[in-house]
Amino acid sequence: YVNTPSNKTITLNLNGKTINGTLSNWGTLNISNGTIALNGDGWTLTNYSTMNIYNLNVNYSKQNNGTALMNQGTMTMRGGTVYSGGNAFVNRSGRATIRNVTITGVTAHGVLSEGGSRSEFYNCNINRLCNGDSVGYGQVFVINTNVDYIYPNNPVVSIGRSGNSLAMAMYA
Repeated sequence: YVNTPSNKTITLNLNGKTINGTLSNWGTLNISNGTIALNGDGWTLTNYSTMNIYNLNVNYSKQNNGTALMNQGTMTMRGGTVYSGGNAFVNRSGRATIRNVTITGVTAHGVLSEGGSRSEFYNCNINRLCNGDSVGYGQVFVINTNVDYIYPNNPVVSIGRSGNSLAMAMYA
């Protein structure tokens, strides 16, 4: 278990290595080039403040009682994968910008945006997308992104153009 303090900025280049366990960020975390994996209950990688992720694989192997990537702050992710036997990426009351990432939730959501969050996806692959759950709806913007399934409880889906690209937005 790794916990970054609220008054620190930490840069962590994993150089292809794996952290087995959980990592919670309360400060500013820049993390890249490796894997974070959790085989037990919990959240594999959690952000409560500011986090920048580059070429990282985040894995949660169980089918319940946890999430691979939980965001409750401000985060960006460029490159990598987020995989979970249950929920892969949950954005709860946070702001996330994700580019060139494959997000897969096996038995639950690939992406769950809730609680007034704002999630932006560019050039991603998402297997299951849900806007809103037990703590309310968020805003979801999907640009040049493949989404295999959108859960039907989404209140509004708007599809339009963003420059030369087709964009989809979901909001309450």
